[in-house]
Amino acid sequence: MAQHPAGTTGDASGEIEQLTVAHFDERVMQANGPVLVEFTADWCTPCKQLLPHLIDLKADNHDLLDVVSVDVDAEEELSATYEVQGLPALLLFRDGAVIDRLNGAPPRLNLLKWVQAHVPQATFKRSLADLHATARNQVESDFPRHAFSNDISQVRPPELERLIATSAVPVVVIYLAD
Repeated sequence: MAQHPAGTTGDASGEIEQLTVAHFDERVMQANGPVLVEFTADWCTPCKQLLPHLIDLKADNHDLLDVVSVDVDAEEELSATYEVQGLPALLLFRDGAVIDRLNGAPPRLNLLKWVQAHVPQATFKRSLADLHATARNQVESDFPRHAFSNDISQVRPPELERLIATSAVPVVVIYLAD
């Protein structure tokens, strides 16, 4: 990610800005509105699953809510200060204080309901159905048509693993041995 003038990392086009301890006070504690902070790590699979929802939440509510992240491996002091026990840990700040916290990666709609309890106007502009359709189209364009039939005998294991790993929709594989 590119370095920003304030010393934080991220992309103003919708990526989640990653804060350091040096800029946490300025961006979170002194913020004019609510700030959702995700404590995360590169190795955290649930964090990776939650990331697209956080990006959408930030993009769709940029005037109501800021969304940033903190890498627990790089910023151990912040993790200890806020008693982060598991990942992802979502802390919602307002006026320099934690007003709520949520541990784990909630489904998209549960995330929205949690945020709406404190920021009632928050919303997602794209519905879950739109996301599933987009994901299905992406998967179908990336994989051979036979990967969506009842017979996947021609799908090689690496290709199947990539399908499962990158799919945003459920994938069921039933293997029947001869």
